[in-house]
Amino acid sequence: MTTRSLLAIVGRRWYIVLVGLVAAGAAFLLLRSPGAYTAEARVAFVSPGISDVGQTDDGQLETLTAFAAAVEREYHDGKPSDRLAENATLYGAGVSKGVQALLPNTGGQWQMSFATAAIDLSVVGPSPTWVLDQRDAAVRRIQQITLHQQQASGVAPKNRITTLVIPGSQVGHVGPSKSTEVRGAAVLLLLGAGLSTAAAAVLDGVVSRRRHRRALSAPPPLRATRSAGGSA
Repeated sequence: MTTRSLLAIVGRRWYIVLVGLVAAGAAFLLLRSPGAYTAEARVAFVSPGISDVGQTDDGQLETLTAFAAAVEREYHDGKPSDRLAENATLYGAGVSKGVQALLPNTGGQWQMSFATAAIDLSVVGPSPTWVLDQRDAAVRRIQQITLHQQQASGVAPKNRITTLVIPGSQVGHVGPSKSTEVRGAAVLLLLGAGLSTAAAAVLDGVVSRRRHRRALSAPPPLRATRSAGGSA
């Protein structure tokens, strides 16, 4: 099939190509990701009588880190926490709505090291209000677990570990870049145009073959004959 004949088919079956392009546009709108909003915070654990995390010595740090690990386990109801690769984000891992609470890992990929007495919170969700509400709720739960564990252990108020909330940056927005969206739209439109053109060619061929068969099976046209006794 030549380019000229293909263009002729597209001209005759333009409505099929139009439907394909409209379907491709609709698919792009449906598959297009609106992105998500993110919020972060760190809940640091502070030794009794200390108001600054920087004043903790090495001996206290080990105790605080162990306590933070216990709080993290209770936060996750005793289940193992899902850890992403280092520097990976929730949104980058395919999560569009969720909360992550983890001890900071200062180790590498093969061996983890938890030397920071804190729990990092990362929230991703559909709106700024939602992520802030979920972050604040997670902070309150960590604080409640911290207090409950020490009350249950009979620790006197003056000897209790306290928490210090360190908010992250302002609510952020993550999502595909404009160039990625343009490339995605172009690919879908090309795919829609190609498939609809192929469908138009197939339909045009079917219609042409049917017309040809009808033409072959039709009886020959009657021819007028002159009578034998015609006028001289």
